[in-house]
Amino acid sequence: MRSGALPWLLAMLCLGGAIGAIAGAVFRGGATVGVFLFVPFVAGSSPLLLLGVVLLVVGFFALSWAMASRAGEALEPRSAGPKAPVPGGGAASRTSYGGFLLIGPVPVVFGNRPGWLPYLVALAVITVVALLIFVLLWTF
Repeated sequence: MRSGALPWLLAMLCLGGAIGAIAGAVFRGGATVGVFLFVPFVAGSSPLLLLGVVLLVVGFFALSWAMASRAGEALEPRSAGPKAPVPGGGAASRTSYGGFLLIGPVPVVFGNRPGWLPYLVALAVITVVALLIFVLLWTF
């Protein structure tokens, strides 16, 4: 097992355990699930729910640790061996990025390539519509 695999394994185990514990609390009647303004929530007083929330928090920290360790591995200099050519042909290569963020039901689109804007807006609209359908089906 690689040394970088431990944080990912820990994160996935914690997040999976959290989902299982919270689902167990809901199915046993120790917690209830609801939706408030498109935001799902879980409320209850079950020890199983508390375990699920603790595992969820630990899982998010482990996921951050895993991402940071992966970024640290990418920054480490490589030892002996031939140098690989850099894509783009030089040191002035440009990185492109783009995405969307849902703040409640409002999508915020960002990026540095104008050509991506229509695709990101379409993806954001599709996601909001899918969430709306899910919430409406969940409540009825």
